[in-house]
Amino acid sequence: MKFWEQLKQREIQGWYKDVQMGRLKYILYKGVLLWGVPMFFIMTFLLPRLSESNRGVDTQSIIVGAVIWTIAGTVFGWALWRANVKKHGMTPKEPAE
Repeated sequence: MKFWEQLKQREIQGWYKDVQMGRLKYILYKGVLLWGVPMFFIMTFLLPRLSESNRGVDTQSIIVGAVIWTIAGTVFGWALWRANVKKHGMTPKEPAE
């Protein structure tokens, strides 16, 4: 099997598993947990330390960051779901092993 065919097969297998997870769990897992939470920590805690302004992290910036990155993660997860549904369909055929 050619390299690109193997990659395509792995992508289909991954999407098959993701569809079984369901849309809401997919959005929460891939969007909020795997993208939104890391972005929250990077933008709220890491970036202020690396910037030259040396502004501290306060309660307000933590709350605002948590809200923003939760919403952004939800939108990101939803966009990923929509893109994959458009690309592979809602109910992909079970991948050949």
